[in-house]
Amino acid sequence: MPSEYLPLDQAQVPLLQNISHTEDDGEEIAPLRGGRLSEYRDEEELDQKSHSTSMTWTVIRRRYSSFLWIITTIVCIGVGGFFLSQSIVSWSSRDRPTRFDDWVEAEVKLAELMILRNTGPVAGAKDGLVIASPSKGERADLPDYFYTWTRDSALTISSLLPFFLPSSYLHPYQHPASSSRPAPFADNVTQILYEGLMREYIASQAELQIVQNPSGGLMDGGLNEPKYQVDGSAFDGNWGRPQRDGPALRALAMIPYANYLLDRALPLDLSYIHNNLYRANELKVPGMVIKNDLEEVAHGWWKGGFDLWEEVDGHHLFTLLVSMRALQAGALFARRLNDSGAADYYTRQAELIGTSLSDFWDEKRGTWLSTLGYDSYQPSVEDSTTSDATSHPTLPKREWLDCSLPLSVIHAGDKTVSSTTTGKNTSTPNFAPSDPNVLASLRVYIKSFEGLYGINKRKRWTDGWALGRYREDVYDGVKTSKANPWYLCTFSVAQTLYLARAQFVQRGEITITNLTVPFWTELLSSSTKILPDEVWHKHDKSFKRAITRLGEVGDAFLQVGQKYSEMEDGRMSEQIGREDGKERGARDLTWSYASLLEAGRARGHLRRT
Repeated sequence: MPSEYLPLDQAQVPLLQNISHTEDDGEEIAPLRGGRLSEYRDEEELDQKSHSTSMTWTVIRRRYSSFLWIITTIVCIGVGGFFLSQSIVSWSSRDRPTRFDDWVEAEVKLAELMILRNTGPVAGAKDGLVIASPSKGERADLPDYFYTWTRDSALTISSLLPFFLPSSYLHPYQHPASSSRPAPFADNVTQILYEGLMREYIASQAELQIVQNPSGGLMDGGLNEPKYQVDGSAFDGNWGRPQRDGPALRALAMIPYANYLLDRALPLDLSYIHNNLYRANELKVPGMVIKNDLEEVAHGWWKGGFDLWEEVDGHHLFTLLVSMRALQAGALFARRLNDSGAADYYTRQAELIGTSLSDFWDEKRGTWLSTLGYDSYQPSVEDSTTSDATSHPTLPKREWLDCSLPLSVIHAGDKTVSSTTTGKNTSTPNFAPSDPNVLASLRVYIKSFEGLYGINKRKRWTDGWALGRYREDVYDGVKTSKANPWYLCTFSVAQTLYLARAQFVQRGEITITNLTVPFWTELLSSSTKILPDEVWHKHDKSFKRAITRLGEVGDAFLQVGQKYSEMEDGRMSEQIGREDGKERGARDLTWSYASLLEAGRARGHLRRT
């Protein structure tokens, strides 16, 4: 392991291997490695109890040395992580975990630890700020990622929400919390301490929103600034700006907590919302973090900007989808606060985004495209300030098959199954992971990497490929060269397959379309011809085989991460060497860990059927 890594306590491995636990009925659970894993428990109970001691020292670290916090957090995660082990599912055996099950269990705990180590003072950053990576360009093969990105931070915080919020709050654009009953109070240490971390994050973002930066200030575009120094000051260097996904993702990270506070309804909870998150009947106000972001998105979603890879200036499916979801969630939240004017406006803007998204559908190739140029995407906009005389660059020559597709499904896809369509989305698309257009597009994206990386040689895609951002990529982690696979892209495919499996199980049937015939044929390695309009019901052999294979192939992509992260004792950089599997790019990338955490959680939530 490179000497410049912050050293992990060498006692961590034996701790994970040797700790045993006792259930309520007195039955001893074998050590976490090599022992029997209990059957799946109710997922909300799991989320609330999981890692119940892992955050204890998050508060203490603010008062004592970071060294003490790191050592004790490692110990606590080793113990508290037992609860997550309850959710690990083996597709082949209910009672005997595989080595892969053990790896997922341990890696999820390590991912949580590394996210916390990349947050706030212990990372060398201001309270509440999440760094992208501790990599500072200290070697020729390392870039300088020692900044805080609005997008990366919001996605990371979102990955932590299930540790302290009930699951009913996690999808605020489709499942707004009900105010008919009060929210449950915290009943373990994890919930209490993660709530403190959430408030530190909110405070840090309130400060960033008023920092004058190259994109502007609070009132004139500054919220679209992509990154800042770790002390919260502006980054003044050249960069791909503006990036309009940041405010939307930040709102989506905070609205679930705001809904929870409304339902918990303590006097100070309501004051906190009014003073820090959202003030009804006002526009942008310093300190109103959610309100400011919603106003920014509602009045600028149509303007375009740089993509989530910070390379291309245009209109982007991912950005528009998360913007639509933020406005939908914001409208529901505003209505709860009796801010009906804002709720109506946010709803209308979300509808305008939704009706424009069909422009990104490529009928000829049967896939969603990640990006359109300014001349190809001209949505209907109801705003008197929409004129744009700026000249824009021509898009580079690319297929526009992009890792942003599975990321869109994960972070902005529909979580329900009732509204899933089987044809082209012509109104507001749902982008459910089980949607035929999504499954067809996922296959096209994966297959675009065929023959590109040496580490995928002699494997079918259903055996699990290491995947990159897009085939034409030339960023090798430091400079322009030959690009590599990314952990987060590979994990995003695994998670999408797990989510699709869960939706099909919930629906109880799979309908085959012209678009999905190739997907299912290859997934099932079927010698029997699969025909459009076939319907596989939950008691059919074909349905059961399809459900099993979605889990197995999802595991195959997650196992790519296992294979190459184990070369680094579980640590994950940004990229995986395309020929040798060694780490490339920024070390300990926070987004890599957040993506693993979410994919592991999605896997754990699947009930055996």
